[in-house]
Amino acid sequence: MAKQLHMSTTGYANYERGEAKIHFQRLKQIADVLGMSVVDLVSFGEKNSVFCLVGENTINNAVSVIGSSESTELAHEVSKLQLQLSHSQEINQRQQQEISQLKEMIELLKK
Repeated sequence: MAKQLHMSTTGYANYERGEAKIHFQRLKQIADVLGMSVVDLVSFGEKNSVFCLVGENTINNAVSVIGSSESTELAHEVSKLQLQLSHSQEINQRQQQEISQLKEMIELLKK
């Protein structure tokens, strides 16, 4: 699995042991490798429940939502929102890095 995800076996083992945060995008990659949806992956073995990732997008912060047909619709909506949130966080992180670099450039110009 680690090889298919282009990561070290130690890194993947940390996910399996719950010792590392697993972000939604990585869950999506794992689900793709296994040929299943993220919803199916995180609710594997659970009957009539869907797990919605919250907070830092870690498995340890999962919340169970009970339901039937509505759960599938809810899960798809949550997946879309999680992808949007992940994308927004990536953009924010890049902007913060750019701000930091610009501040460094300003300081260098002041000298």
